[in-house]
Amino acid sequence: MILERLGGLDAQDRYVLDRAAVLGARFEVSALAHVLRREPEGVYRSLQRLRDVGLIREERAPRPEFRFRHALTRQTVYDELLGADTRTVHAELVAFFEERAAADDDRDQLAYHAWRAGLAEPTLRYNEGAGDTALQIRAAAQAATYYLRALEVAPDAGTRLRLLEKSGEAVVQQGDFERSIAIYLEIRDAHLARGDVDAAGRAAIRAAGEMMNSGRNDEAAATLEAFRAEHGSRLGPQMLDYVYASLARAATNGARFAEARELLAAVARPGDLLPRAHHIYWVSTLFCAEEAVDVALWRRAATALSARLDEIPPMMRAQILHSIGNTGIAMGEMDEAERCVDEAIAIDREYGFTPALVFATMVRGIILHVRGRLAEARRCAEFVLSEPEPFVARVQLAAYAPLVGLALDDDAPAARCFDDEAFMRRVVDSGYERQYAVLLGAKALWLAGKGRVREARPLFESALGSAHHAAAMVNIWPLAARYVDDARLDALRAACAERAVNAQDVVAAATLDLLDAHVAQRRGDGTALASAESARGRYAALGWPLHEALALELCGRTAEALERYRACGSVADVRRLDLGSPAPVAQSPVRARVAGGGLSSREREVASLIARGLTNRAIADQIGVGLKTVEKYMTAIYAKLNLSSRAELAAHVARDEAGLPAAAAR
Repeated sequence: MILERLGGLDAQDRYVLDRAAVLGARFEVSALAHVLRREPEGVYRSLQRLRDVGLIREERAPRPEFRFRHALTRQTVYDELLGADTRTVHAELVAFFEERAAADDDRDQLAYHAWRAGLAEPTLRYNEGAGDTALQIRAAAQAATYYLRALEVAPDAGTRLRLLEKSGEAVVQQGDFERSIAIYLEIRDAHLARGDVDAAGRAAIRAAGEMMNSGRNDEAAATLEAFRAEHGSRLGPQMLDYVYASLARAATNGARFAEARELLAAVARPGDLLPRAHHIYWVSTLFCAEEAVDVALWRRAATALSARLDEIPPMMRAQILHSIGNTGIAMGEMDEAERCVDEAIAIDREYGFTPALVFATMVRGIILHVRGRLAEARRCAEFVLSEPEPFVARVQLAAYAPLVGLALDDDAPAARCFDDEAFMRRVVDSGYERQYAVLLGAKALWLAGKGRVREARPLFESALGSAHHAAAMVNIWPLAARYVDDARLDALRAACAERAVNAQDVVAAATLDLLDAHVAQRRGDGTALASAESARGRYAALGWPLHEALALELCGRTAEALERYRACGSVADVRRLDLGSPAPVAQSPVRARVAGGGLSSREREVASLIARGLTNRAIADQIGVGLKTVEKYMTAIYAKLNLSSRAELAAHVARDEAGLPAAAAR
């Protein structure tokens, strides 16, 4: 169609359009007149006719120039020209822009036309210079393009190595993991060929870091270990320590914390590390501290990292900050965690580090979820899901985004996270076993929350029966207690008790109280209320309102729980409590206890399940009856106990199991 339109032009206008296409998508009349060897006034008449037929348009800002209306039009015209002819014109344009000597304005033009003209030395000089400028102003994609052109004409190995180093930095900032890995592996090999083992080590570490960022953690560890085994004896002391610190980071990324601690201990001079090595060492320590819930060590690591942030490039600085934020959640250091993540996001936005911004936003979503700011957490999840990578961010996102969606009555996050079987397989294949357990737990919670308890049970068994990531203590265990059987609940309680022996583990202490309340409630030993009240106080101190609301429900304080849920925006929990227009409990003549009061054993079982928050469909699945049968049981229970809502029944069961009289309703 474009060629058909071009066929209607007269020869003079077509010649003008041909030369304009050589200049580029945008072009100045002065440059076009130069290659046409005509006065600008005569060129304007052709440009006016080309504009009138809709091939080009005139622009006056930021400076007077013309542009093709569509890039495909320009490319079609350019492709019709002979290569030898275009190279001659490009060479003329290089001379024109060099003579004009408007260095800053014409740098891109010189770089482009020198490359197109096939002028080796000018291509190298102008594209490397343009790449350096682009990198300084954080235009990483443009910088990478310039360096790639310069690499095509690199005259020797030394020049190529210099350009590869610059290109690697630009590609890393773009978030192109595959290209950056390939570049740094080539840099490693080039340094080895020159006999510079320390420089090769730095390149190997950068390649391994990009492997970890792309979810290839096992490959990263293998790459580093192979380099250490082959070249470790020739490395300088600082570089060898750098390699050990990087191996430790790969180990923490793969949840191999005992191995990580051994590798950190192998660092001979932790006080004399290179800037990047210093931060990798202390980030590894940070994650070891999170796993052990060693708050003192975590604070020491966070302080060491913060003290030397100015020594490293902005991208790494942002990564350090969101690592502090990510690990701070399990420490209960919520204010510091949120402050660091917000600072990381500001850096990522300022410099245009999209992959790093995705990860930092994911961490912020976790913090907001825990802090009960569900609408904000969902916006974070939507942003992360809008980006195809980084994979690592999506792995952690899947541990909380479906739960945010469940609370907000939005199934989209769960569908995006769990319906992609290739993604789930990739999590396993990448060596993220603990994270996979958390994903299964999150999926089980989502299914159970949707009333699909029968489907959820095997996932709970797989998730809660394996090694647990620290996030399981935050999001999975407290909610899973509603749905698991007595044996699994006891196992969770025992595992939590082991962690709670550590006085620094405030999250485990709160979770243990909550689990104790569930266990006591099921056994009817009268301690449920005290444990639930203790859990409520601990979660309130942490600033975790959704968890506090769970404890309030177990206390029988449903009105206060409802207040928390409403403040957080948890639509599903507000609906579940069903406090539309309950009869005032204080006026109810209820005195009968659930254990008696004329309820049958099956009715008592159903009443207990209702009090635990299960939906009618979930109750039907659990006791193996139809939905209509559950509804009949509920009608009978409400009639016998003179109650009118699920919330009243939940409060009644909680008071009954705590041994309180019905008159203590409010």
